[in-house]
Amino acid sequence: MIEKIAQVELVGDVIEDQNLSGLALVGDYLLMGSDEGHAIQLFTKEGQSEWRVQSSIELADSKEETDLEAIGFADGFLYAIGSHARRRRTLKPDSKARKNLKRFTKIDRQKSRERLYRIPFDQKRGVFGKPESISLSKQLRSDSIMGPFVKIPSKENGIDIEGLTIAGGRLYLGFRGPVLRSNLVPVWNLEFDNPKKYSQLFVDLGGQGIRDMVSVDKGFLLLSGPVNDMQGSFYLWWWDGCDQLSGIDRAIQPVKMLGEIDAPGGAKAEGITLLSQTMSQVDLLLVCDSIANGGCTHYRVDL
Repeated sequence: MIEKIAQVELVGDVIEDQNLSGLALVGDYLLMGSDEGHAIQLFTKEGQSEWRVQSSIELADSKEETDLEAIGFADGFLYAIGSHARRRRTLKPDSKARKNLKRFTKIDRQKSRERLYRIPFDQKRGVFGKPESISLSKQLRSDSIMGPFVKIPSKENGIDIEGLTIAGGRLYLGFRGPVLRSNLVPVWNLEFDNPKKYSQLFVDLGGQGIRDMVSVDKGFLLLSGPVNDMQGSFYLWWWDGCDQLSGIDRAIQPVKMLGEIDAPGGAKAEGITLLSQTMSQVDLLLVCDSIANGGCTHYRVDL
């Protein structure tokens, strides 16, 4: 069962509050980023259900879009991932069909979207260090499964990284797209300092892609949604972290569907972070796209 506990108010000058996509709770601080901006903002709690903006850190030039999709924290470092996606330009309702066709044929690549960031973060004082970044583009292009999807736009089953968490000292990156045959969704497992030595896992979410993920005891919670831009349902799943690519040499434990997320106002669920957990329940904070204040909501989930 998934229970909505409270709406959470974000107070202050929230950057791109209708496009929030990544968040992480680190000690007494909440970190958030937008898929339309280029910064991570730091919030402190005020009262029971309010978080106020205190500071921010720029990850790129103000003219660049990082397409920041997820944030995680471990061992004194924040990690943030750009989608590594390409995009097809949208149609303009006030343009003629000929101009829209010309616009529609263009597929953009922005290298500023192709970054994985590591940022030192003092969780006692709430102070950012100097960011460093790498790109996973070469690994994606050369991978025998992912390579063919690199040039396909996101939302059309192309490459689109939207989940990030840390477990056992390694980064886990969840893909919204591509969703492969047998409904398998890729998850990459790597170290920031040695991304060439990645492992590729697969998980079956019934045809949906990963919107975000968090590490919990003995596994992961996955937020899923449609790979494209259609209005659809969003779900939470528990996954044991084991590869679900089938074979006669392995026994696969299916993911457990925990329930549907009732995103406020028909918004699109984008990011989750863990507030607390027990053996039988977890409390999560969720943000959405296409709604003011990120539709920030506190949920309680039975495991």
